[in-house]
Amino acid sequence: MKKMSKLFVSCLLLVVLALSVFAGCGTQKEDENKVTVTFDANCTEITFTQTKKVKPGEAYGELPIITDERTGYTFGGWSAKKDGSGKEVTAETVVAETKGDHTLYARWKGNQYDIAFDLQGGKIGEETTVATAKVTYGSMYGAMAIPNNPEKEGFKFVGWYLDAEGTGEKITMSTKVATAANHTLYAKWKEKITNYTFDDPEMLEDWSKRNETNFNYEIANEEGNNMLKVTHNGTDKDNAWLVLWYNLKAGQTVTFDVKVVCTVDTSARFAFFLYGATAAGDPKTSGNLGEAGNGGWYWGQGYYSDESPKAWNNGTFSYTMNIKEDCYGVAINMCFGRVGDSANLENANVWTNTVFYIDNVVIHDAA
Repeated sequence: MKKMSKLFVSCLLLVVLALSVFAGCGTQKEDENKVTVTFDANCTEITFTQTKKVKPGEAYGELPIITDERTGYTFGGWSAKKDGSGKEVTAETVVAETKGDHTLYARWKGNQYDIAFDLQGGKIGEETTVATAKVTYGSMYGAMAIPNNPEKEGFKFVGWYLDAEGTGEKITMSTKVATAANHTLYAKWKEKITNYTFDDPEMLEDWSKRNETNFNYEIANEEGNNMLKVTHNGTDKDNAWLVLWYNLKAGQTVTFDVKVVCTVDTSARFAFFLYGATAAGDPKTSGNLGEAGNGGWYWGQGYYSDESPKAWNNGTFSYTMNIKEDCYGVAINMCFGRVGDSANLENANVWTNTVFYIDNVVIHDAA
């Protein structure tokens, strides 16, 4: 009886061992038919690596979820492409029969944030406030989020900034949102230049050539002071003028200092006068644009060399013009006729060695 029990136990052990061997072979064979999927967090901010065995022709099954936080983004599933394009890979997605070992990349969705706008004393149209807008982290602010053409009396709009002082990066439509929170954009303003001291090359922005100007101009240091240096390029033309490009308003006063270094005689006429034109450049014809105090000419009042002989003494003097009507600006004009005979034009080369140094151009607002 004891021998039979031992024999039974021995047989049972052999059967169990055989089943184990067969089962092991089955598992090994099944694993050989599977491929390895590596899950990539697809960002440097998070360390996440996980793998899983899947069988081609069957669904991926349960996929991992990244719970670590990424600034400005929310985990949004998995993709077969690093850029997140194409259909999302889910637990129900079937593994392609031809698929070998491969990687799935984390998809990240930019969070949405509200942005407010502080006009800092400005306005858009008649509105002094701007409605908030929504932006997506990592995407461009876009045209819909950036208000256009704010205005502020006496100031020029510079742009939108994240800080009230406007010391950081200028925010434009193409700027990517990099603030992971609701935030405010501040309008930055620069006081309109009404005092042209010519200490900065940007001062030349409001000076422009008009028609047959034939002037060269630059910022130059004269006797230790930066001034606008104006010279004629010697082109033979009837008239030439350089305009202080500034929309002058009735009631304003313009003052400026001039130093002339010249070689021509007093019969060659030049003038500082008010350039009477609309924004489109059409001449005004009223002849009452301003008061210069001595003399007048078409389009407005002005100063002329034949009426101010001291200008030809290589000296420095000051001009003042009181604006009576809205006009385009103050101009320097050179007429190559002679006093009393403007039809008798002389060659423009007579102006080649003449230099005007202009400084302290100030636009005084109406009282």
